[in-house]
Amino acid sequence: MRILFVAYIRTHFRALAWQAEWLKTNGQQVSFYFATKYQGWSEDAKVATGLGLTAVAFDGCVVGNSERTLWHGRKEPTAFPARSYVGCLLKFRAVKQFYHALFAGLKPDVIVLPEENVGYLTQLLVKQGQACGAGVAVMPYTIDNPVEAAEAHLQNTAYIVRGGLRRLFSEKHPQWMFEHKGVRLLRLPFPAVAVMQFMGFAPAKPWQNLCSFADVVLVECEALCVPHAVTSVDVGRLRVTGSCTLDKLAAVKRDAVAMRSALLAELGIDPAKPVFLAAIPPDIFKSKQRKVEFTNHAEVVAFWIEVLAATGWNVVVNLHPHLDTEKITLGNHPNVRLCQRPVAELLPLCDVFVACISATIRWAIAAAKPVLNHDLYHYEYDDYRSAPGVVHVTTRDEFSREVTRIAGDAAYRKQLTLAQAAVAADWGVLDGKSGERLLALFSELKHSNPAPTT
Repeated sequence: MRILFVAYIRTHFRALAWQAEWLKTNGQQVSFYFATKYQGWSEDAKVATGLGLTAVAFDGCVVGNSERTLWHGRKEPTAFPARSYVGCLLKFRAVKQFYHALFAGLKPDVIVLPEENVGYLTQLLVKQGQACGAGVAVMPYTIDNPVEAAEAHLQNTAYIVRGGLRRLFSEKHPQWMFEHKGVRLLRLPFPAVAVMQFMGFAPAKPWQNLCSFADVVLVECEALCVPHAVTSVDVGRLRVTGSCTLDKLAAVKRDAVAMRSALLAELGIDPAKPVFLAAIPPDIFKSKQRKVEFTNHAEVVAFWIEVLAATGWNVVVNLHPHLDTEKITLGNHPNVRLCQRPVAELLPLCDVFVACISATIRWAIAAAKPVLNHDLYHYEYDDYRSAPGVVHVTTRDEFSREVTRIAGDAAYRKQLTLAQAAVAADWGVLDGKSGERLLALFSELKHSNPAPTT
């Protein structure tokens, strides 16, 4: 079976790589299409080829092969003009033709996306993949929330609904409009949404990142079914499969004692002390409009490290994939170490997980680990409110107070751990069989595909 994974950003690749590797190991022909030239894509392509996968660049060329490109535009396929109706029309037609040619050549049986995001023109990719006979599955890499996109565009005039034409369009097609902080926003610049609507490939819910035309949406756990169903996905398209990430987490958890000892010895820190695993969030200060307590990302890192290290616990620091390790300063603390192994390999080995509104929190819950969730950007997401072992803080004082309490109060820490364990199965079944479920579903999807259309 030919399976094609798609990545638009580095986090997508990290989220899907384990699934791709497992399928390749189990006899499938697996490719990775790097749909944009994101920072680090070429390094990720080398990782993919090292795993025995075929890496395909944004222009349709197999990495390492000098074959003729399928894409002849000046910019990559996902980039489109924000202010030109004619430019959008021509670009969308060219992208449609490109994807058809790409999939006609690769002949995938199944295409796997990390999200359906109208900003990446995924609806064109999905429709052309299906037209070439591929089944399309989405494995969401994060928990969908339209507020994230709204925050990013809040002060961009190209997205704000103002003027008679935009108002009329929004009244006729209200799915394109989202009100945030009293500002009515379009999901994309107006020329793009108008042309998409005119061409007939506008998704029903463009503000959701599961908004398009895929055949199935594969979720990791029961806890994520409800938010997906409420926001955008037909219940009939949802399938709970788990993920190879959960399988990796389960394997580490089974041998956690020995692996923890080996990790701490490797890092050169005291194996007798408990461990904070701190997932440093991405730097979004340049795009942030909301006022927060910190002036820059370096200040956040310094504050976290200082507070966590002061407890005397070991602090294992893991950076977000978008961060550059050479630009992060952890200070001079004997109990602090940087470790860039995948988070799922580290979670079963820690005592408490510290993060900032991260999608990886769901794995910590599945592993029954207490979580300190510092919403330092004040997004106020409610994704993990149902998990009693997740402690939510927003201010410096709250963070410091909770760190001190968690580290110093063993009874409180045990209470959080037991509460997390009570709901862990809802956030991920750690039976080690997710890969088998994925393969069975992809096989089912392959055999249900219609014949390719021309």
